[in-house]
Amino acid sequence: ETVVVADLEPGWADAKTRPDGGDIFLARRPRLYAGGRPPGARPPAAASTRVAVMRPTGHGMAAIEDAGRRVRAAARDGIELVVLPELFHYADSRADGSFLDGIAVDVIAQELSGTGCCVVTTLPDDAAHVGVLISGRGVSGRQLQMHPCGRHVSWQATLGDRLVPFDMPWGRLVIAVGDDALYPEMFDLAARLGADAVAVPCAPA
Repeated sequence: ETVVVADLEPGWADAKTRPDGGDIFLARRPRLYAGGRPPGARPPAAASTRVAVMRPTGHGMAAIEDAGRRVRAAARDGIELVVLPELFHYADSRADGSFLDGIAVDVIAQELSGTGCCVVTTLPDDAAHVGVLISGRGVSGRQLQMHPCGRHVSWQATLGDRLVPFDMPWGRLVIAVGDDALYPEMFDLAARLGADAVAVPCAPA
C-alpha cells in the first residue's frame, strides 16, 4: 500500500499547445466524430498478423533506399504490414516540395512486388497530408489527415472529413494520419467501422 501526495495546478491542463505550435483543442473537429457505420460486410479477421514499425535513417534518397532495404527484408520474412513514419524521407518530417515522392512510392512498391506485404506511410498531395497504403502495385489506398497540424501549416489547406476502412486479407485496416492519433475519437470511429488494426504513421514530437 502506498500513499502519494502531490500538489496539482489545474491551470496547467488549459495549455494544449504542441511543440510545433498547434493547439489540440482548437484543432478538434467534433462534428466528424459522430459517424462511423461499417461499410458492408466485414471480412473475417486472421488469428494473428505480423506487423513491423520501422524508421529509416537519413532523409531524401538515402531514406528511400534504406526504407526499400528494410521493407524488402520484412516482406521476405513474412511481415504483412509495415508502418513507416509520416513523410519519412523528409528532414524532420516537414514537407518541403521534394520531387522524390513518386520515387519513394515506386521503390517501396518494387520491393513489395510478389509479396503479400503492404506499407503505410504519408505523403503531401498538393494541399493535403495523405496517408497512403502501398502494395506491390503502387498506392492502393488513401486517407486524408482530418485535423490541422502545426508542422504542416504552411501547406496543409485540405482536410479529410471521414475515415476510410481498407479490407486486407487479414482483416480491416484504418489509417490515422500523423497527429490525428492525438484525438481519442479517431479510435472510437475506427472501432465503429469494424477496424481490426489502426496504422499510425507519425513523427512523435
